[in-house]
Amino acid sequence: MFSGPNNRVMYPVTVPAMIFPSSTVWTCDTTGKYRVSCVGGGGAGAAGYEATCGCTGGAGGGFSEIETVIQVGQKVVIAVGAGGIGASNLVGTAGGTSSAVSTGFNISATGGAAGTKVTSTATAAAAAGGTGSGGTLNYSGGSSGSVQMTYANLKAGSGGGAAGTPLGNGGSSGNVVTGGGGGNCASGGAAIGGVNSGVVISSPNTFGAGSGTGGASAAESIIAGKNRLGLIDVASADGIRRTTTASGAGNNATTGFDSLINPMRSMTGGGGAGTTGTGTGGAAGTGAGSGSSYGTAADTTSPQGGVCGGGGGCVASGFIAYGGAGGPCGGGGGGAASASGATGGNGGNGIVVIERIAQ
Repeated sequence: MFSGPNNRVMYPVTVPAMIFPSSTVWTCDTTGKYRVSCVGGGGAGAAGYEATCGCTGGAGGGFSEIETVIQVGQKVVIAVGAGGIGASNLVGTAGGTSSAVSTGFNISATGGAAGTKVTSTATAAAAAGGTGSGGTLNYSGGSSGSVQMTYANLKAGSGGGAAGTPLGNGGSSGNVVTGGGGGNCASGGAAIGGVNSGVVISSPNTFGAGSGTGGASAAESIIAGKNRLGLIDVASADGIRRTTTASGAGNNATTGFDSLINPMRSMTGGGGAGTTGTGTGGAAGTGAGSGSSYGTAADTTSPQGGVCGGGGGCVASGFIAYGGAGGPCGGGGGGAASASGATGGNGGNGIVVIERIAQ
C-alpha cells in the first residue's frame, strides 16, 4: 500500500508500461502513483580510414527515475533525445537529452558522448557516458573503451558503452591495445548494470565478444558474456531470443523489452560472440552488447547491441567497416576502422517510460 493525495490509501496495480520513443505531451487519465523513467540517447562511434587508425565507440545514455503521484488531467512534457549519428571516416555526434517534466518533478538524462579517433601511435580517449538528474535514482551511461595504437599501420576499434538503468551505471566496453603481433583488433559492446566487455590486445588479430546481463565477456576472448541465468546464450530468462538487426550505418531498430511490466528492470539477455580470423560478430540479447567483427572478404557490419546495450567495434581489410549500432534505448555505437572506408555505429535513441504502479 502507498499513501496518496489527502492520505488516501493506494493499492499496487499491474499495468503495462507506456513507452514513449519520441517527444510529446502526455495527459494523465487516471490518478495514481507512477514510475517515470528516462534514458538519454547513445553516442555514435568514431570512424577512420587512415593507415594507422584507432577509433573508440560512443558512450551510453544516462538514466533517471522517480516514483510520484500524478493526478488525472495533469500533463507531462516528454522530450526524447536522439541517438548520435555515425559519420563516414569521421567522429560522429553525441546523443541527445531525454526528460520528463510536470508539476512536482523534473527528471532528465543526458546523452552519451561520441567516440574519438587517433591516426598515429597515440591513444584515442574513451567517450564519457551521459548522466541522470532530478530523480530518486540517477545513473550514468557506460563509457567506451580507449584505443591505444602502440604500433603503426594497424586498425582498431572499441565497442559502445551501455545505457544507465535502475540496475546502476551502464557497463563500459573493453579497452583496445594494438600489440606486438602485428594484428588489428576490436572489442565488443557493453551490457547494462555495470557489466563491462573484455579488454582486447591484438597479438595476433583479436575480435572480442559483447558482455551479457549475467556476466562480462573475458579479456582476449570471443566467448560471449552470459545471460541472467548464467548461460552463454543470447536468450532472455524466459527463453525468448530478442536480438536486434545488424545496423551499423542504418537507423536504429525498434525492439521489445523482456516485459512491459517494469520494463527497465526486465532485460536479461546474453552478449554476442566475437570472431576469429574473419567474420561478423554475434548479435546480442536484451540489455547486452554485441560482438565485434573483422572483414577481409566483403564490407562488414557489426551487429546492433541489444536494448540499452553497446554495439560491437568493427575493422576491415580491403573493404568498408561499419561499427555496430547502439541498442535502442541509449546504447553507444561501435567504432570502425578500415583503409577502404569506415562508418561509426549510430547511437541508440533515448526513451521515456511511464508506468502506473498504484491507484
